[in-house]
Amino acid sequence: MGAWRPVQYLGSKLRTIEHITAAVDELGAPTTVWEPFTGSTVVAQALAQHGNRVVAGDALASSSLFATAVLGVGRTRTTRIGALAEQALAAVQIPEEFGGWLSREDSALAAQDGPELLRIGAELPQRWRVTGADSALAALFTRIDTAAEHAEHTGTGLLSATYAGTYFGLRQALALEALRAAIGEVTEPGGWAHSCLCTALCHAASTAVFSPGKHFAQPHRIREGKNLGFHAKRALADRSVDIGARFLDAARTLEQVAATGTEGHRAHQARVEEVTADELRAWGVRVVYADPPYTAQQYSRFYHLLETLVTAVPPKLQTKNGQVTRGLYPEGRYLSPYCSRTKAPGAISELARTTAKAGAHLLLSYSTRGGPSTGNARSVTLPELVRRVEEVFGADNVTVRPLELRYRQFNRTDAEVTGRNDPEYLVLGRASAC
Repeated sequence: MGAWRPVQYLGSKLRTIEHITAAVDELGAPTTVWEPFTGSTVVAQALAQHGNRVVAGDALASSSLFATAVLGVGRTRTTRIGALAEQALAAVQIPEEFGGWLSREDSALAAQDGPELLRIGAELPQRWRVTGADSALAALFTRIDTAAEHAEHTGTGLLSATYAGTYFGLRQALALEALRAAIGEVTEPGGWAHSCLCTALCHAASTAVFSPGKHFAQPHRIREGKNLGFHAKRALADRSVDIGARFLDAARTLEQVAATGTEGHRAHQARVEEVTADELRAWGVRVVYADPPYTAQQYSRFYHLLETLVTAVPPKLQTKNGQVTRGLYPEGRYLSPYCSRTKAPGAISELARTTAKAGAHLLLSYSTRGGPSTGNARSVTLPELVRRVEEVFGADNVTVRPLELRYRQFNRTDAEVTGRNDPEYLVLGRASAC
């Protein structure tokens, strides 16, 4: 059985999974593996399918929920995710605050009018762009601003007051927030069912989002004087995605692909630097597999909207020179030390020391940057990374394995960098005591 991908994810290891699982097998699988950067969970799923007990962690709440869902953490025989998803979907009610704007969008979709959808997106009042807001919308925006200020949970307005017309169509934003509220009514936070339905909701959002690469760093940029032919077609395709149908399909898929709940897997939300060797020993971890970001591209920038969706807390929006960012980023996003040239080497050393102190092997994924600069230079070089691991495990216990594959470029085809070459490696620090 292959891994199911909840959302599109940068640097997904789908193409390297066989190499990773084979390396873990060589270290004595089945065993217990800690994956501190679980992301979309595709590696965690593959490791579990190979008979390993997996402890999956991530700094993002959304990724920890994905891991809880796919690893069956807390699953019981009587829980029926499909039925709960149907119950949540039946409870959805679309509020009336946006009034004529929703009718206008529905008409544009019915007429297959992509340019009109772009115009609606540019004109739709939002709490960061209140021009044209009537009294009902103004009151909604005030409520959401207050909830954001006090980090309060909210339903109506969670997404529609901030991200409609940009990342999502208005009806889609309203459906996502209504479903999130319904999930809170039919499940208990922290449980497997809650994690599954939140994961299914994120999956629906990922399929519908109007952005390059189907992530949430920025919506497609619409501006005067730009040829918008592609964007009009893309808007029509993305705005036509039925959130409820995608949510229900994903929930039913999870019911089939999730682990049984008897394997003893764990999932947790934690920054990697917060986890101690004592915790790894308590969990019985014998192998640590890590795939840190290694570039200045912070993952919290690409998945901030999913964090808003799963926590149900609207964001305080970051501003620069008095303007919100194009990505509508929240204030106080987590910034990983692995994305900093000054902090990454020390972070790698600390991870190696924690792993070695726990008596576990360390397996690191790494891709170098070859060819011309792409603006995503690595925060640490491969020789420096290897040196840091060797300082902890000893040079004789460290091996570097190149993999026979190449990453697909992040840029669109017409913007690819000629000669770019980003080979992938596995770096192993073997614990001599194991």
